[in-house]
Amino acid sequence: MTVYFAELNSNNVVIRVIVGNPDSVSYPMDPAGEQWCSENIPNDPGIDLVNGVYPGVSWKQTFDDNFTRGNFAAKNYTYDPVNDVFISPQPFSSWVLDGSYKWQPPVGFPTVDDLGNNLPRGAFFPDSLSIGWSEPDLTWIGTRKVGEVVVTKLWNSNNSTWNIKE
Repeated sequence: MTVYFAELNSNNVVIRVIVGNPDSVSYPMDPAGEQWCSENIPNDPGIDLVNGVYPGVSWKQTFDDNFTRGNFAAKNYTYDPVNDVFISPQPFSSWVLDGSYKWQPPVGFPTVDDLGNNLPRGAFFPDSLSIGWSEPDLTWIGTRKVGEVVVTKLWNSNNSTWNIKE
């Protein structure tokens, strides 16, 4: 069994994740594992000091099942002690945290690409529309190269179509 632990700073922000000693825990979320980390894992010399002091102050076990404690911890995630979960950094200011501690955009991911193919396509296609989030437009933006011209389109969630961005 592989066990993982996240080192937290005083603001409950993850500064690193390590593979821990499986013998230090007898059951998931056993506090003995966190205590073992505190007593046996040395400070990471690659982490900058804060006002001359190493920022790591506590350890929390994290799980790669993306269910226990919300998300598998990673650097810059935040540990929420009230809900006992790890939360990833907010990707955009318009996105909101859902009940499973995942960030959700205000507009759902497109259901089709600009050629009418159902999404996700499941594999790499050379003609795929490159889709990302546009915070200024508060919707999904897609780009496609047509010959030497790059065409940019915005997802219209009201009618499930792509419109050329003007």
